[in-house]
Amino acid sequence: MRFIRKHALTLLGMSFFTPYVWKAIVWLLDWQGRVELVIADFREGRFGAVIEFLLDPPSWTILPALILGLLLISWDAMFPNRASSPGQREFSKWTPSELRAETKEVADAMRALEQKYNTAKDKILLRRIDWNATSAEKSEIWQENNRRYRELADERDVAFRHQFLAKARSLRKAILAHVPDIAQGQPPHHPHARGAVVLNEGDLAGPRPIGCAADYLDSLSKTLLGALPNGDG
Repeated sequence: MRFIRKHALTLLGMSFFTPYVWKAIVWLLDWQGRVELVIADFREGRFGAVIEFLLDPPSWTILPALILGLLLISWDAMFPNRASSPGQREFSKWTPSELRAETKEVADAMRALEQKYNTAKDKILLRRIDWNATSAEKSEIWQENNRRYRELADERDVAFRHQFLAKARSLRKAILAHVPDIAQGQPPHHPHARGAVVLNEGDLAGPRPIGCAADYLDSLSKTLLGALPNGDG
């Protein structure tokens, strides 16, 4: 459903080509006779003329449908973020104290996710190999460990993007709306510059990428006025 809402105009634009694609498929597969049979069955009904028009539109409709479909697709491609995400609409109404509390919770969860996968990868790296095994057996074990190591890295990336990336970006946008004088692009020497890059690009490269993004969010939230609900500063 999220994909349909995001690309509604593209899908609508593509729908204008449907009759012509359908006609090509019918011609290629020699289903014309079956379609004509369906049209004949519905011709006497209320929607017979409509169905016949949709399946066999007049030739003069090709150019208008093509132009309208391309315009809708172009509009959707040029303005993909014209509607705010649910997270952005939600956080935009939160108070600074609520934003600080939510940011702390999200940052802690991000760190826990990274720690979970780091622990799993450490277990693979520390897995003992039977040195009495043959060279072929050792090579097979190393290859399997490397494969599992890469799988864990991919799983971590997917989990972060699905669970936290959009929400962290929305939180950052809401925080910066309260403190507009903070530069979003941190200079290279800034300790949280990597965290900003992670949120901007979604690329989990280098050591502790998720932890750096969590630290970056924390540093932004601490610029907000107001104490946390539990009394922490």
